[in-house]
Amino acid sequence: MTVVYDGASESQRSTSAAVATFTHSASAGIGGILVGFVRGGADNTIANVSYGGTALVKINEAQDTANELGSAEWWFAPHTTAGTQTVSY
Repeated sequence: MTVVYDGASESQRSTSAAVATFTHSASAGIGGILVGFVRGGADNTIANVSYGGTALVKINEAQDTANELGSAEWWFAPHTTAGTQTVSY
């Protein structure tokens, strides 16, 4: 399998809204979507992520609970729809 960079989108969430969203445009023929999150602070859990209504699966998470509170997470979904879709988390 070949991994090809298609594009990036960036969003910043500075409130504690129950659900946050942003949009991302993917090219035709993509094999999946990989979404990464970097969060600071003690409240660092993301429970669900979706892309265009398709649920993503958390594939990795790393937390620092001792020094600089925060986490980094990667979420993935294969065979997603091309075009502009909404990422919800």
